[in-house]
Amino acid sequence: MAGENNKVVIVTGGSSGIGRCTASALKENGCIVYEFSRRNIPMEGVTHLSVDVTDEDAVNAAVQQVIQKETKIDAVINCAGFGISGAVEFTSMEQAKAQFDVNFFGTVTVNKAVLPFMRHQGKGHIVNISSVAAVAHIPFQTFYSASKAAVSSYSYALANEVKPYGIHVTVVELGDICTGFTKARQKSILGDEEYGGRISRSVSQMEHDEQNGMDPARIGRYIAGIVEKKNPAVVYVAGAQYKFLSLLCKLLPAALMKAVDTFDSDRRARFSTYASRCIENAILSPAHFQMEKRTHSFCKAAQMRQNGFSGLRKAVTFFYFKRYHVRYPV
Repeated sequence: MAGENNKVVIVTGGSSGIGRCTASALKENGCIVYEFSRRNIPMEGVTHLSVDVTDEDAVNAAVQQVIQKETKIDAVINCAGFGISGAVEFTSMEQAKAQFDVNFFGTVTVNKAVLPFMRHQGKGHIVNISSVAAVAHIPFQTFYSASKAAVSSYSYALANEVKPYGIHVTVVELGDICTGFTKARQKSILGDEEYGGRISRSVSQMEHDEQNGMDPARIGRYIAGIVEKKNPAVVYVAGAQYKFLSLLCKLLPAALMKAVDTFDSDRRARFSTYASRCIENAILSPAHFQMEKRTHSFCKAAQMRQNGFSGLRKAVTFFYFKRYHVRYPV
């Protein structure tokens, strides 16, 4: 049975990747960790329970087993998930539904099982792992992006529902991380010829970014640290560049509906210089803006700020859509 100072934590998808690193970090922090996954890959100090998060009966039985032994559940971290890629037009409904069954409904099933116990004990912390793809929607990973957007929206709403009972809900939006997730992705390049090779180029770029992404052990420690917080925020984004991208996507959603068309190298260089100046005007130099406001007319200062954000929108769309080889009409 857990002591008063030992947190009891359930980690789903704990047999590999981020889930395994998170379970390890929690164990190092002195938590009693139960790992839910289909595969049993032993980890010293962590208890494995064979659970498929899409099987509601198996989830309920496993949660009951934890309660019977520990009498409480302090936190649950929903890491279980996988990815599919391909064009929407050529993705079967079976594949699309399977993506949501694991990534979204698997999370919902686990949370539904632990909520009655957390509400009864008057405290608890649910941590749902999402992705920056929830706000920076990735072409040819449409269903993955949509499933993570669902997780994020669900988390925001659930946080308000259960707050009166002392239960915190946090969503962690992650970027590119070097794990086995990339190799396990269910890829389809059906329709690549019809789409001008953009499917294969986009997925290849994604995989390159992931394999050169953040260290999963570092992310595991980051998530474990969130569990230790007394008053956690509703949303965390790991990594400075992803925090910036997430903020821009939330502030400037309409910008992601447009993109700069094909640029040659000379125009690209000029645009880069222009975008940097716009970013400086819009965000990085508020003092300059204030000086401009004081020494010139208010209208001129406001126009400079507006021009800055207009350029910033173009910079974001240029980076985002060119990166994944997508072309949209301006």
